[in-house]
Amino acid sequence: MAKDLTASSHDRQNILNNRYVLQQAEQHLGLGGVTFESETVFTKAQVVALYDVTDRTIERYLSSHADELKSNGYQMLKGKKLKEFKAILSGTDINEDTKNTTQRRFSFRAVLD
Repeated sequence: MAKDLTASSHDRQNILNNRYVLQQAEQHLGLGGVTFESETVFTKAQVVALYDVTDRTIERYLSSHADELKSNGYQMLKGKKLKEFKAILSGTDINEDTKNTTQRRFSFRAVLD
């Protein structure tokens, strides 16, 4: 019987904790992103585009599932980390506001979650 991953955070974590499956999924899906600190990460704008949803939809999900997303690699970058991330983004075609003092960063796991 198939599990409803939308209803069970435990079942989602079981899948997201399987490194082999994540590596295969990342290669197969080819979602893009940028490499930051040796992992593929995504900006909020990229996640909005990937799922073809509104910015507000992502904000609602962040509000209701913050702890789960953080445990799967979601971060709010500030200070030195933000500066390093912006330096990487400046070499890409990702259109992000450079005047922000914070930047949301989603790991591949957090995007799948």
